[in-house]
Amino acid sequence: MQNMSKISKEMYSLVFKLLLLPIVEWKYGMSIRKQLRELEETQWWPIAELQELQNERLRRLIKHAYENVPYYQTIFRQQGLTLGDIQYASDLPKLPILTKQKLRESFGKMLSSDFAQRKQKLNRTGGSTGEPLRFYIDWESWSMSWACIYLGWRFAGYRFGDRMATLGGASLFPDKDMSFKSRLRLFLERNLLLSATHMSDDIMGHYYNLLEKHQPRFLRGYPSAIYILADYMKQNRLAPIDLDAVFTTAEVILPNHRELIEEVLNCPVFDGYGCGDGGGSAIECPAHEGHHIPVQRVVMEFVNDEGQPVDYGQLGKILLTDLFNYSMPFIRYEVGDMGIPSDHTCPCGRGMPLVKSLSGRTTDIIRFGDGRIISGPALTLIFREFPIQQYQVIQTDMDNLLIKIVKGTGYTRKDSDRLVNAMEHHVGHQGSVKLEFADDIPASKSGKRLFIISKVS
Repeated sequence: MQNMSKISKEMYSLVFKLLLLPIVEWKYGMSIRKQLRELEETQWWPIAELQELQNERLRRLIKHAYENVPYYQTIFRQQGLTLGDIQYASDLPKLPILTKQKLRESFGKMLSSDFAQRKQKLNRTGGSTGEPLRFYIDWESWSMSWACIYLGWRFAGYRFGDRMATLGGASLFPDKDMSFKSRLRLFLERNLLLSATHMSDDIMGHYYNLLEKHQPRFLRGYPSAIYILADYMKQNRLAPIDLDAVFTTAEVILPNHRELIEEVLNCPVFDGYGCGDGGGSAIECPAHEGHHIPVQRVVMEFVNDEGQPVDYGQLGKILLTDLFNYSMPFIRYEVGDMGIPSDHTCPCGRGMPLVKSLSGRTTDIIRFGDGRIISGPALTLIFREFPIQQYQVIQTDMDNLLIKIVKGTGYTRKDSDRLVNAMEHHVGHQGSVKLEFADDIPASKSGKRLFIISKVS
């Protein structure tokens, strides 16, 4: 029976790869398989060869923007730059940063003069920062986006057509209203969708039963949501679901969340980063020593507040240049995320450079009046010392914090005193720390659970 099941899985994988996926590519003018073949080959190239490929694609994009995009024609003229001034990724700081505000104000001027002749789609971000964004993206860029996702899944043994379940929200689901087309796609992909917006004990019990019935090889979703499911399974002593791997995305994965997910679900976690509006990708390999940047697709810069590169090992704002989106080029786009670049060579042998860690959105970094900063990793080190199920840190003004807490087993008044003392050490004597207890900390409308919220501009 096991051999028959294995043959059946392999047959469906071949049907998906050789028939279903080519039909989708033909209908929409996509090239996922072509891009994936390139990524699978070039991932092993030395870093110098990858950078040469990246610079070649950057020069072509810059030439196109210089000759065909009104916004960039104005930028080059205002900066006194010629086409020859931007030849390498290291030349990009000569150009100003593209913010969401600038993009909205110059939307029409961002479109290429040959826009009507190109194949593109109108896309939207979920607006997790309260600022939804609409933009156009070439199907070629969209193909590369999916190729990068598939490459990350391949690191864990995924094959086309393998059963999957997705526990997430708007950013991971095809569309809000679930059209017939989307339902058909999910059926063909054998992907079970589970909403992360509401996760009560009754709902998680129902999800567990659905997962047992669906028998996915992989579970993908928001790390906070998968953590809540894993914690529910542990508290109720439920048997692990037979998974090969968990794919986390869309949020920063906390160390204690990864630890519990791997313990309860009895499989490794592969974390991924993606940004559709800037072409950003970063994927974790089996070595788990950071996230590989597919420089074949994107230039990812890490810069300080002046827009200049930070040193390796230093936290910087992420700027993205999508090398495949010609209809509406994004060059030095400030996506709102932060990360730490690494010069470490991964033992897996892949030449793609590494991000040491991704530290969340710039809006999720707490900056105090005296210049001190607390980011996600620092907070996880503090809160992992306490019996707490969920927490949310809210910066109400420059020096005051409100901490919402869902108590875990054994939580006492002493824990509250210790936590306040630890946080006051960061806030300083001029500020205050208040605790607020709750039975649950609800997710945002997108289904994501924000553990840091700064209301300070």
